[in-house]
Amino acid sequence: MIDEHLLCTLRYSMNTRWISLGFSLLFSIALSAPASAQHVTSISFPTKHAGPAYQPRGKEIAFAPLLQAGLKMLPEDKLIISALTFSPVALGIEPELVIPLSATLSNAYQQIAMDPDMAGIESALPYCFSDRRPESGHAFVYLPKAKPSKQPTNQPSNQPAKDTRVILFLHGYGGNFLWYVHQMKSICPEAVIVVPSVSYSGWFCTGAYLRDLYAAVKKEHGITIQKPWLVGISAGGKGSFKLVSQHPNAFSGVITMASLCPREFETKLPKNLPIHVLVGVEEQGYSHKQVRDQRARFQRLPELRFSAMPGDHFSFMIEAEASRKKIRHILFE
Repeated sequence: MIDEHLLCTLRYSMNTRWISLGFSLLFSIALSAPASAQHVTSISFPTKHAGPAYQPRGKEIAFAPLLQAGLKMLPEDKLIISALTFSPVALGIEPELVIPLSATLSNAYQQIAMDPDMAGIESALPYCFSDRRPESGHAFVYLPKAKPSKQPTNQPSNQPAKDTRVILFLHGYGGNFLWYVHQMKSICPEAVIVVPSVSYSGWFCTGAYLRDLYAAVKKEHGITIQKPWLVGISAGGKGSFKLVSQHPNAFSGVITMASLCPREFETKLPKNLPIHVLVGVEEQGYSHKQVRDQRARFQRLPELRFSAMPGDHFSFMIEAEASRKKIRHILFE
């Protein structure tokens, strides 16, 4: 006759093994199941067309050693807020903008820290401010949630639909901050968003660099980029005008913020391409007369629009809601 205590022990052991097996099975399924498509990735890719090494100039020269030390020791949020607090002049920031800009960025980095889409994403600033020319390229890529398809398709279920809008965002002078991709995905959560790191300024972006980037996105995510919308801010806005003048058929449209078109490209912009120039009414980088004069010279371009935006050079961050509404109106309405 089996001892009752032994029988209970055997039953407990068997139940424990079944529970353990169940958890193991669930864990295995979770690992093997396709991850949610909505997330941000950081990709490196081979290229011979990376931007130049960072060379400090003017007021940046005295600040450069501290910057290089900070890039090695501090996370991006601490580095940026410290730089704004202690060296705003070296960054070209007016003293009256330090407090509102610091508060806005502190809030942005807090949101990034709590955002599961951004989990594990490291700063691109060490790449952007390298004192040697990079031997590879870099970009942040945001993928939206895949829409359920009613029709049979060979496309993986966790990939965006083929008609998903693609946005290429060019950062300004100062590098590819994490809050660029975070801000853009909050504005356009249904779009594929690609934010290349182009040395310390989006001005240096070239068609050859983008070709290598597109190939990397295709390899990493199976997404073919064709004629994205080009969005550029500050120096990245000027870089956007340069790119579209050199490659007039490569983009579906252009949005620039905190920048005017350099004179050398004004006569080279394609006539029928939608171009939206968002101008801060308190912009410090150019005068109202410069805006009026350029607007007059662009009368020949029926698809080019100037739009007055609240705020100054940093309205994309400080006046985030106005920027969100305007960009969404252009892209999706």
